[in-house]
Amino acid sequence: MAVEHHKSYVVKLYLENDFLIHEALIGYQDSAALNSSINTENKRRFTKSAFNMLGDIIESSLYPQLNLLYRIFALSKESSIYGDNKTLTNGKIVSNLVESSEFFKYVLKDILHDVPLNQWRNISNHSSYSYNKETNSINCNYGQNNSKSVTLEFEGLINLSKYIDTIQILLKTCLELSGMILRIKDSIGIDEKRYEITEESILSQIGNMFAVLSYEIRDIEKNKSHWKINIIDQGSLGKSKFREFGKELTPFLACMYDLHGLLIDIEVFDINGRTFQKMSLVYKDNPRSVAK
Repeated sequence: MAVEHHKSYVVKLYLENDFLIHEALIGYQDSAALNSSINTENKRRFTKSAFNMLGDIIESSLYPQLNLLYRIFALSKESSIYGDNKTLTNGKIVSNLVESSEFFKYVLKDILHDVPLNQWRNISNHSSYSYNKETNSINCNYGQNNSKSVTLEFEGLINLSKYIDTIQILLKTCLELSGMILRIKDSIGIDEKRYEITEESILSQIGNMFAVLSYEIRDIEKNKSHWKINIIDQGSLGKSKFREFGKELTPFLACMYDLHGLLIDIEVFDINGRTFQKMSLVYKDNPRSVAK
């Protein structure tokens, strides 16, 4: 509805926020890369690292995307926040979205152990959490004067991190799909030098594309400048669908090679673990991916 009645203004919002969203996604990938090597053996150390990462991701990545999403929903007559053009705090944006629909309530609160997203940011930034070795649990305090509390089993903290990742994928997918429909990138100069395209951001885009079509990443084999991503065709889409999908992947694989000298092959397995398709980047006059 917002696009139908306010298309030019929605495009304007996207253009105003495009670089900020780009930086938010880069920040997300940097946080993920910095914490990827941390294991769970030292649970106290893992707890601190996990909350540092959660706070950073919520503040620097999720908030900018939610802010743009909120402003778009405020243009839709079907939304309960229609007409709300006030400047709001990030916490207020989250609470308004939670109250606006059961969907946002589920995504931004219910799956997060019934604690709103902004409160997890506050718990992290105020270090109002502690690991209890005897009970193997984490106690967290939040709200005015820390009047509320929630206790997580250690596995619950790991699940919380996964839920935050899920929100990130959901937001990125929603904004990018609508941005593609509006052809936002056509209005942005391709030589815009402030847009940094990192190795992590390209891999993130590839991973999100897999997720949208229900391909599951089994593992990644890294051999210097030649990597292979093994994926599982969870939806049994088959060869023809993957060949179509390969055309969409080609620009990202070519970009990875051109910018970072990294060749990526993809091998597809069915749900029974049998390989049935391989994809490689071939360079002649022009980069192209060949599925064989």
